[in-house]
Amino acid sequence: MQVAYLPILMFGTNIVQSMLTYPLGVIADKGDLNGASGRKFMLLGGFAVMVLADIVLVLAKVPWHVFVGYLIVGVHMSMTQGNLKAVLSATMPPPVRGPGFALSALSPGFALGLGHYLAVFLCSLLGSSVPFCVGMCWRLFALGSGWLLL
Repeated sequence: MQVAYLPILMFGTNIVQSMLTYPLGVIADKGDLNGASGRKFMLLGGFAVMVLADIVLVLAKVPWHVFVGYLIVGVHMSMTQGNLKAVLSATMPPPVRGPGFALSALSPGFALGLGHYLAVFLCSLLGSSVPFCVGMCWRLFALGSGWLLL
C-alpha cells in the first residue's frame, strides 16, 4: 500500500471511532447496577475485535483489505478507550484518581513506543505480517486473562 493512503486510513479509523464511542459506551454502562460488568465485557469484546482486525490485516492482499482492517481498528478503539477510563474511574479511590489517570495515560505511551520499535524490528527481520501475528497473540492472552478475571 502506498504511504500516501495513510492519512485516509487514519481518517477512516477516527471517523468510525467518533461515531461508535458514545453508543457503545451507553451499551457498556447498561451492565449491572454500577455498570462495571458491562464495561468489562465491552473491553474484552474490544480485544476480540482487535484480533479480528489483526487477522484481516495479516491476510490483506489488496489496499481495500487494509482499509477494512483499519476500520475494524476504529471499532476496537471505540469499544476500549472510553470504557477503560470508565473502569479506572470506577475502581480507583478518589484521592488517587489524578495520579492514576496520569499513569494510565503515560504507561501506554511508553508501551506504544516500545511496541512500534519492536514491530519495525520484526517487520524488517521477518516480514510485514509478523508484527500483526505477535500483537494478535498478546491480545488473545489478554482476552483469555480477562475472561478468567470476570
